[in-house]
Amino acid sequence: DGIERCIDDELPFEIPDSWEWTTIGTTCINIQYGSSRKSESTGTMAVLRMGNIQNGRIDTQKLVYTSDKEEIAHYPLEYNDLLFNRTNSKELVGKTAIYKSEVSAIYAGYLIRITPLIDSDYLNYVMQTQFYWVYCQNVRSDAIGQSNINAEKLKNFIYPLPPLHEQKRIAKKLNSIFTKIK
Repeated sequence: DGIERCIDDELPFEIPDSWEWTTIGTTCINIQYGSSRKSESTGTMAVLRMGNIQNGRIDTQKLVYTSDKEEIAHYPLEYNDLLFNRTNSKELVGKTAIYKSEVSAIYAGYLIRITPLIDSDYLNYVMQTQFYWVYCQNVRSDAIGQSNINAEKLKNFIYPLPPLHEQKRIAKKLNSIFTKIK
């Protein structure tokens, strides 16, 4: 919208002194839209789609494929990339999952790949919080039956960032809790 804002005016709550407020655009690289080419039921490389993102994880039950060498070269996923669902229903737009190399794959056009410069597990947990979901609901654009959050809006998400050792500790603790819940 072209309006200059002071980040201090947008901070929603207090954080510890050793933490800082940051944005996805500051802490991530390779914020990239996925392939828009049609996938097939067979091929040499899996293509992850929005339905493969379930509860913060990658679900490989219903895969489609491609053999397009150009697409495979341009959209490869790497371990710890985050996938962000940019187009979906208003309830599901913004869902994320962390890619742990479950299968070699590229990603489809309704997804955005994010390569964090911070702990990927920590960022994925941040992107499961109520704080994050309120942001998604506030910035989404709605069309007939679909909602969208573009890369610029994603980059502008403000969140609390602890030091790296604290990110890892938080993610490890949450991983152990969620493992017990399953």
